[in-house]
Amino acid sequence: MTVAHDRYWRDAAAFVASRDIANKLAVGPAEFRTLVSSILPYDQLSAIGTPDLLVVHKGQMDLIGAARLEELLRDLGPTFANEVFVIFARDGHDNSIMKSDHFKAFRKLFSAMARPKAAPAIQETRMAVYLGQNVALTKTIYGHKIYVDTRDYSLTPHLLLDGYWEQWITNVFRALVRPGMKVIDIGANVGWYSLLAADLIGQSGRLVSFEANPELSAITHRNLMVNGFLERSTVVPCAVYSECKAIDFKIYNHYMGSSSIFATSDTAAEFNDSIRELAVNAITLDSYFPAGTKIDFIKIDAEGAEPFILKGATRLLSENPNIQIMMEFAPSILAGAYGSIEKFYDELKAYGFTIFRIEHDSTLAQVTFEELSATRHCDVVLKR
Repeated sequence: MTVAHDRYWRDAAAFVASRDIANKLAVGPAEFRTLVSSILPYDQLSAIGTPDLLVVHKGQMDLIGAARLEELLRDLGPTFANEVFVIFARDGHDNSIMKSDHFKAFRKLFSAMARPKAAPAIQETRMAVYLGQNVALTKTIYGHKIYVDTRDYSLTPHLLLDGYWEQWITNVFRALVRPGMKVIDIGANVGWYSLLAADLIGQSGRLVSFEANPELSAITHRNLMVNGFLERSTVVPCAVYSECKAIDFKIYNHYMGSSSIFATSDTAAEFNDSIRELAVNAITLDSYFPAGTKIDFIKIDAEGAEPFILKGATRLLSENPNIQIMMEFAPSILAGAYGSIEKFYDELKAYGFTIFRIEHDSTLAQVTFEELSATRHCDVVLKR
């Protein structure tokens, strides 16, 4: 992982250095040792008791463990927090840090991590109710009620049986989205990320969700409604593209998460599936959002339409220099839809973004074009 050029890592390292830890016991992520050589990795915690300083990476909390972290925080208090890290020390308990959005995000992640797990026999029988007309209702591990389409093979089995989806990506999403943010969800499906965003942004935030499949956009609206989030959110039943026009949207009958502008019958047949075409309206982000609209975060899952979506948002991107984007990056899909992965990569750099791949331990790794193009499928975070 490249950490030397990541400002969040650098800022945390600068804080650690300011604490004069030469004669103290400090523990943090293994990668942190490239910035502070005297720090010990998490796997040493079992042998050293309580350190003087603990650097917690929000995406690596599982390496410490909920029980061990809870034990350590009885003796340590927060002294620093940013988007990625919270740092605890024996002489901590800084009230201003505890009130910060960064620390609140940590508390939410820790609360979800520390939630008692059900016994295996109970886990195997998660509560779900079939309501008829291909709709079932269940509850996520975060406590959100969620309706799903039972015909779907992509998200629905995971939500019904596990209560979560893409946990390594979800961890990053929940760490980046904070109270008061203005968030866009493109390719909302049934609203898994929309529900998380609506909860995390609070009453002062704003969410706009786009979903081209009218059946799924209706479910997303219902999910936001039943959880009490409609006042802070809007669901738009349209595709997002580089221009405003009517398009033929291809809907997978079973792998609904793969539905897109660029889906084909041949691709569907590879999964023993078929598609149906539906004429839908496509809009651009620049046409939907008036000039001057503040946007903090965009999540995109559009099966190859990502380059076109960003082309239709050039004004919005220029007006929001601190915007962050989390999106799918599948080279084979992008090559078929856009023609050149390298061209899209160059455009992302031209927009001013640094590209980080989301690793399966929920860390962010800055990647080159060669590394990204060699990845079969991943999700990335774009930051300026």
